[in-house]
Amino acid sequence: MIIISYGNNENIIQQQGQEAMLAMLSQCRKDRVLASAAPGVKEQALVSSWLLESSLRKQGIQEPFVYEKSQRGKPYLVSQGGEEVHFSLSHTNEMSVAAVSNHLVGVDAERLGRGRQTVVERFFASGERKYLSLCTGDEWDVSFTLFWTVKEAIAKCLDVNLAKLCQEVDVSGCAKDILHEAVKMYTPEIGDVYVCSFQVDGHIISCASQSEDDFSLKRC
Repeated sequence: MIIISYGNNENIIQQQGQEAMLAMLSQCRKDRVLASAAPGVKEQALVSSWLLESSLRKQGIQEPFVYEKSQRGKPYLVSQGGEEVHFSLSHTNEMSVAAVSNHLVGVDAERLGRGRQTVVERFFASGERKYLSLCTGDEWDVSFTLFWTVKEAIAKCLDVNLAKLCQEVDVSGCAKDILHEAVKMYTPEIGDVYVCSFQVDGHIISCASQSEDDFSLKRC
C-alpha cells in the first residue's frame, strides 16, 4: 500500500507543538529543518518531515532511520532489515504531504488557482492544450492543476527531468478517471507507472508509483 499523509501546516504545528515535533525527528531530518533559514520554509520542512517519520513509525519501520541517496540524488531510507523504503515530500504555503512506499514513489501538491496559460503553452503536451482549450472556469483550474501535479509526481517518482517529461506524458486521456482512482500511464523512461490524484482543501495532490498497490490518503 502507498500511504499518502497530508495536513495543514499551521494546524499541525498548533496541535503538536513545534518543539515536540522537532524532538520526534531523526537527526538527519532535524538538521534539514534547522538548516531552513526562511520562517515559512522552515515550517514546511518541519511538517513534511514529521509526516514522513510519523508514517514510517505507523508502518512498523524500526529506528534509527538511515537515509541514503540514489546516484541522481533522490533520497530513500534503508530499514533495519535492509529493505529499501521509498518516499517523496511536497508542500505548499498551506499544506504538506508525505508519501511512503516499498516501490519508487513521487508526490506533488499544488493549490488551486495558480494555473497560467503561459505554462500550458510552454510545458503541456498537445492533447492537454486541446483539452484545456475546451474548459472554462473551475474546470480549467482543476484540470490544469491535475495535469501539472501528475507530471511533477511522475518526474519525482522516476527521478527524471520535469521539462523533458512534460512533453512526453499526456494526462488528458485519463483526466476524467484519475481523481480518486489509480490510472496506469506509459512513460518512455521505464514504461508503465500508476498515478492517483485527490482534490482536498483547495489543493490537488497527485502521487505516482511503479506499483499498482492501493493509494491510501490520510489526513493528519
